Amino acid sequence: MFVKHLLITGRPGSGKTTLIKESIEMALGLGLSVYGFYTEEIRREGQRVGFTVKVLPYRKSGRLAGLGKGPDGVFQPYGKYKVYVKHFEELVIPVLEKAVRQADLIVIDEIGGMELLSKPFGQRVRKLLRAHRPPVLGTIQLKKVHLIDKWGINDRVRLLEVSERTRKRVRFEVRDWINEVFSESGRLGNK
Repeated sequence: MFVKHLLITGRPGSGKTTLIKESIEMALGLGLSVYGFYTEEIRREGQRVGFTVKVLPYRKSGRLAGLGKGPDGVFQPYGKYKVYVKHFEELVIPVLEKAVRQADLIVIDEIGGMELLSKPFGQRVRKLLRAHRPPVLGTIQLKKVHLIDKWGINDRVRLLEVSERTRKRVRFEVRDWINEVFSESGRLGNK
């Protein structure tokens, strides 16, 4: 069966990552094998000073971006942040490669400007979204939604926009998508 991948978009702070983390817990609770990553803000004294990336299923984490020197001192500028592209690739690319063979569900949070500084990451994401399986649940930066057209994957992706007003509805739609995808595949047969 052909499955449309599900991408969530919305303004910064709209709850995309929270929705992804809830969905990961739901999928794990259903006994699914989840591979991929999600990002979290690093805050000091109420100010955002960077981002971490957490890799699944290993629960390893590392720095994606920050204001200061990175893990290996190598970075690319992105706005006020320094993005540690090499470190990001070392954490994420191997997991996405394994995911193709081992995952029931691939999670990508996020397809955004910082992450796309990595060309291998962008290539891997395009390949995953062109494939029929495994299904991808991800977030995409609002200003990067045009990539769905550019990459020619309109027919393979379902896009949901989350906001404070739509958060509850989108949460139910994501839950229903997970149940539908894995019930139809027989993966949730006895669950």
